[in-house]
Amino acid sequence: MDHIKDILKGLHEEFGWFIWGLAGLGVIWFFNGGPDRPVAHEGAYLKPLAPVDTGEAYGTYYAGTPISKKETLNLPEAPADIVRKAESTLASFVTRSKEAVAIHANSLLAKGIYLDGPGGAKASNPDAEYLRIVASPSASGPIRISGLVLAGISLPEGIFIPRAVFLPLTGQPLEKQNVSLQPGGRAIITSGASPFGASFQVNSCTGYLNELGTFTPALRKECPDGSNCRTDKAKGFTYNMCVGAHLNDKGFYSGEWRLFLDQPKEIWRNSSEIIRLIDAKGNIVDAITY
Repeated sequence: MDHIKDILKGLHEEFGWFIWGLAGLGVIWFFNGGPDRPVAHEGAYLKPLAPVDTGEAYGTYYAGTPISKKETLNLPEAPADIVRKAESTLASFVTRSKEAVAIHANSLLAKGIYLDGPGGAKASNPDAEYLRIVASPSASGPIRISGLVLAGISLPEGIFIPRAVFLPLTGQPLEKQNVSLQPGGRAIITSGASPFGASFQVNSCTGYLNELGTFTPALRKECPDGSNCRTDKAKGFTYNMCVGAHLNDKGFYSGEWRLFLDQPKEIWRNSSEIIRLIDAKGNIVDAITY
């Protein structure tokens, strides 16, 4: 113990002046602003104090940029995760496609109404995009389609099949009614707007309506007497006049309806689509895939 005391006493005698000097400098530094002085943040080095030099800071140093706790590093998904998601989506589509094929086969066997393939569903223009619904020739009677819903992957909420004008006449009020397909009848359902201004039933005079705009598929151009409707119109014979002359002819109505959904953009995907025809109770009447 005495030996340790002797060592400490010796150190104090040899270096005490140095320790007290450092302490004094520390006191002076503290009372001159210490770490709060601007110079403490201005550079990496200090010049000697007066009277040798100015005591200013000089040089630069890299302090880094503090990272906020709220910042997160957003890395892209790992390739394996992307592949798994793609496989899951594909598996889901394949499963639903198989279900659609089975439903369509059952619909054909049931001899009711069915979607007649994709039709023009792959078109990008809504005025050229269409589906066909057909009533089987062996159906027991008329089948109402107004109020049924068409839905797809691209339109999961679905859209109602509209009502239509039974006998369209230009310049006359367009009174709409529910559409029913007779056995063997069909409806062409276009995504866009009607050039005529409403959905309607096709008759032997509607070729005149081609003058109003483009129908897809085109309305037949032949008039009841076998002439071209456009030529007859040039002679002053109008659509309404044609209807008045041939309304009571046998086969005046063709059994076809042109229905329009009035959508500004295409509805159905150009590929990898599943389209379902659904009744008011939510039952799937038919489905197709492509």
